[in-house]
Amino acid sequence: MNSFSSSLFHLKNERGSSLVLVLLVIVMFTILGVSLMGLGLNNVKMSASERNDQATYYIAEAGIVEAMSEIEAKVEQIKAKTEGEFFAEVEKIFADIKPPTFEKSLGSQPEAVVSIKKGTDKGDYSLVSEGIIDSKKRILEKGIKVEWKGVIGGGETGGPPNFPENLVALIKRNINLSGSGTINGDVATPSSKEDNLIKQTPEAKINGKITYDAKDYSFELPPFPEFPMYPTPANKEIINSSGNRYTVINNGRLLIDNYVSNKYLLEMSDNLSFKEIKLASNYTLTIDTGDSDKQIVVDQLNNYQGHINIVGNGKLTVYIKESISLGGSSTINKGKSFNQLNIYLQGARNPQTITFSGDQKIFGSVYAENANINFSGSGGFQGHILTGGKKVKIDGGSSGNPAYIFAPNADFTFTGSGLVKGTIVGNSLYADGGTSISYEKINTSNLPFFPSRSGGGEGAGGLVIDLGGINEK
Repeated sequence: MNSFSSSLFHLKNERGSSLVLVLLVIVMFTILGVSLMGLGLNNVKMSASERNDQATYYIAEAGIVEAMSEIEAKVEQIKAKTEGEFFAEVEKIFADIKPPTFEKSLGSQPEAVVSIKKGTDKGDYSLVSEGIIDSKKRILEKGIKVEWKGVIGGGETGGPPNFPENLVALIKRNINLSGSGTINGDVATPSSKEDNLIKQTPEAKINGKITYDAKDYSFELPPFPEFPMYPTPANKEIINSSGNRYTVINNGRLLIDNYVSNKYLLEMSDNLSFKEIKLASNYTLTIDTGDSDKQIVVDQLNNYQGHINIVGNGKLTVYIKESISLGGSSTINKGKSFNQLNIYLQGARNPQTITFSGDQKIFGSVYAENANINFSGSGGFQGHILTGGKKVKIDGGSSGNPAYIFAPNADFTFTGSGLVKGTIVGNSLYADGGTSISYEKINTSNLPFFPSRSGGGEGAGGLVIDLGGINEK
């Protein structure tokens, strides 16, 4: 009896334990639910923060893009007649740049604060744009270069200092003529007569006057430009009438070295960049500029044995970063106006020598930053030559048109039957054999490379060069 009573007591004592268990379960689920809600709210906050951070970048980028567009349009319209006036107007444009406006988004007002920083070199600037959304800020920066195009029309044309009529040679130091070497025209030198730097044998002749102490002439080359950046065209495969295929543009290389790509027409709707332009086997490349001036930037121009023709109404400017090679009887723009083609060759640590030999012909003007120039055989050049190189050698070759060879650091050497018509500017001059340097008046109305001087003409506006890339500060 006592045992039964004891068991009954324990059963009665456990009443309510199920309620406690249920309460514990409810508390656990409540805590879990609150935790999940908190985690969800944090994720929402993080997503909003990340969204604002990315949006802030785009706002800053939009500030640069819109400022760039505004600057390009306004700089193009500047009509300054001197470089100083031009850059004064540029500074006014920069001071008046208006930031873009944005609509509110999710209760926030985006903002872009745009400013312009001036670089150390003339024409170098940085566009700085700070994107702001609430407390989020991101700052982007882009480099640009502004250049003055000079003056068109008017009483004075562009070019080096006004050389007097009949000046055929402006030489800093020694002039040595031997054999039957002949100068037909006037000679000027900054050296004095007492320096005795002009020497000639009895057979050699200077058919013109000699001016000593000519201190008013400049031996300074015009500024060599920064090269622009342009897109590289995608790979292009062509098929000839026989069904043969060839990739004429392959990984940034324009290849006219296969019979399938012979007579390929490059129609330029915009400016382009290439790693290499290569011609061989007497094949032909035709470049169509269309109705406006075009530019090509190329690392290497290798015309081993080929012909480049230029058609269209626009002028072509070629910027060469590394080297130019001419072989065999290669030609560029043969038979056309040399005013249609300008070539810039960037300098190298070991200066290149540009050689024109055999039947090689270029109808265009060249500005080489530090290359040496060599004419030999029947190599011919139609156009102006500017170079910062140390040597210009003419051995049997000739320049067929009146032109400037402006090489103020170079020692000129004329041998064989070398012939030049126009005006040369150099450090020294040596002429031997049947060489001849003859003055002929040069048409400077389209003279390339030199900035224009002030006059009665109209300012040609300016150019904004995109130096590429947007960097975050």
